[in-house]
Amino acid sequence: MLCCPLSISMHLSVVFVVVFSHNCVSSTEKEAMDELTAEIVSYLVSRPGVLPTMLRRHASLRERAAAWLTGKKPLLIIGGEPAHGKSLLMGELVLRHNELVKLYPTLSAPPALISYDRVHYLFLKRLAEIGMPGAHDFLPEGETHPGARKLITELMRDVLLFALSRFPKGTPIILEAPLIGDRGEDLVDEPAALGFQTQIFIMYSPAMWGRLLRAAEHQARETSAQALAMRQIHEALLRQRGITSSSKEVEDITLLKSWEQWLGQRDGIVLSWDPADDEAGFEHTKETLKAMHIPPNPLRPPVLNEYIISRIEERLATIPSPRVFALEVQAYR
Repeated sequence: MLCCPLSISMHLSVVFVVVFSHNCVSSTEKEAMDELTAEIVSYLVSRPGVLPTMLRRHASLRERAAAWLTGKKPLLIIGGEPAHGKSLLMGELVLRHNELVKLYPTLSAPPALISYDRVHYLFLKRLAEIGMPGAHDFLPEGETHPGARKLITELMRDVLLFALSRFPKGTPIILEAPLIGDRGEDLVDEPAALGFQTQIFIMYSPAMWGRLLRAAEHQARETSAQALAMRQIHEALLRQRGITSSSKEVEDITLLKSWEQWLGQRDGIVLSWDPADDEAGFEHTKETLKAMHIPPNPLRPPVLNEYIISRIEERLATIPSPRVFALEVQAYR
């Protein structure tokens, strides 16, 4: 039976005490953890893919990635603009976790994965069923209706709190969302404030964005942001951060610095990268994730999918006229 958000909130103080008490470890346990971290980092660097390139470019990522894999910092929030590699990094971390569990059975498995794109898809799909029954092409070409984005963020908060309270301590969790324009940024600070060990990775790759923008202009719409939405989100972010440079190079550098400022005192890192740094590794990651059936927009394990569907119905029940809202979202330009 699924827990409601109210019951989740009531238990969070209890969960906080449990998390806090587990932070006190003996010197022997710390040495064992340090040894495990070193072995995991060595393994990650040795594997082909995008992650080793990022590990070489960002030294602090080594310990951070290991902290997520070992459950030391089990909640990882991956953010940044669409098409900067969030899904790619999430997929490769899941892939490596699946491999490492076989070598180190003490690691918690499986990870819990919450993707903005998947929640976005399920919510708009339900609105289409209400407002335009039988419609198949319900995803917007451009930005999604602001009210819908806020509701999707609330739904992500619901499912994140559900995962934090439902799954065993140390279960690795990834929440992946843009964290801009009412796309998840409102829930970033809450888990840490409640005592959960949290870190944030901001993916930043203008080169990747350019590649996917060109590709998106020739692809059918599915779940992720498409060409028009990518441009609109990028332009809105520049306006929000007060970036007006006419030089693309200066714009990219300034936007990178703005993400670093956004992180501020939060426990996190901006991961700048370029797929051209290791084309073979880039292609290997894409093909391996496809072969291993690791989706770019997961909501796993299945209980999270069941929960979010029930929460969508409950959220819509609070709206005076769901059909009017559904039509408004569908007509938004």
